Amino acid sequence: MGRGQGPLNFPVSRRIIIRSVAESDLTAIFEYYEHASPGLGGQFVSTFDAGISMLRRFPEIAPIAHLEYRRLLIRRFPYGIFYIVRPSFLSVGAIFHLRRDPAWIRRQLEQRE
Repeated sequence: MGRGQGPLNFPVSRRIIIRSVAESDLTAIFEYYEHASPGLGGQFVSTFDAGISMLRRFPEIAPIAHLEYRRLLIRRFPYGIFYIVRPSFLSVGAIFHLRRDPAWIRRQLEQRE
C-alpha cells in the first residue's frame, strides 16, 4: 500500500486539529462576512468545512507554501487554509486572506509554528 492509503489504494481519513489561533481567524472572517451581508459568513464557514473534508481524505492535495505549511485555497473566497501534515493528523494553523503581503504571511506562519 502507498503512503497514506488504505486497502485498494483508497485514502485514509486523518484527524484534523484546528489550533486556537486558526479558530480565531475563522471567527473574525465569519464576523466580517456576516456584517457585510447576513448569511455570507455562514457560506464562508460551509466552504471552509468543505475544504477541511477534502483535506481529511487527501491531506497532501495542496502545495507547500512555507516551511512545512501547505495552503489549500478556499473556493469562492480569497482565503487559504494553512496546515501541516503529520503522520496521524493534520494541524490547521492559520486562515489568511491571500491578498496580504506574502512576506507578512510567512512571518505569521513562522510565529505560529
